[in-house]
Amino acid sequence: MPYENIYIKQVAEHPHIYSDEALMHAKKGKWKEFFWKEKLMLEIGTGMGNFFSNYAANRPEMACVGIELKFKRLIRTYEKSALKGREDVILLKVFGQKIPEIFAEGEVDELYLLFSDPWPKKGHHKNRVIQDDFLRNAASILVSGGIFLIKTDEASYAAWIDEHLARCPYFTYEKNENEEPEKKLTPETATEFETMGRREGSKIASFLCRKK
Repeated sequence: MPYENIYIKQVAEHPHIYSDEALMHAKKGKWKEFFWKEKLMLEIGTGMGNFFSNYAANRPEMACVGIELKFKRLIRTYEKSALKGREDVILLKVFGQKIPEIFAEGEVDELYLLFSDPWPKKGHHKNRVIQDDFLRNAASILVSGGIFLIKTDEASYAAWIDEHLARCPYFTYEKNENEEPEKKLTPETATEFETMGRREGSKIASFLCRKK
């Protein structure tokens, strides 16, 4: 009997998970009005939703939108958010590189890209999320002074991020090449990739960017 991904139908029928890009485009410039909130947070690559759901629960004043490609991760992210009292979050099944098609200029207050695929093989570097064009697009959707937090535990990707940010005219940034675990950081508030990396003793590189 062929394998059936039970999450495909769940995502297709879920009122808080958008797969139709036309629906996403229709919300462009209207996300805060849709949520009835004054500030908007966007996470690209929610994974299983550990960080996203805890952020949403702890920041009720923020409209929270997450981007993720995998069906199961979308469902788990929403379930965790709802269990913490944030049934109002919206998740988008779309590539993160499409953010300028979905969000208007200056519409996002906080942007998070935590442990995206490092694509370590040289021939695959073109697939990395952090590229010059992406940084320009990220800056365009952020408010002036808005923050963009990037983290990775892959050394070559950290160097790549640093190189791209150094020549990017849109952000100032602070780099921490071996971030120590904060007291408030627990397996419930970190992403699953960060939790795994810390258990294995990986160095966590973080880049706290602010739009000029």
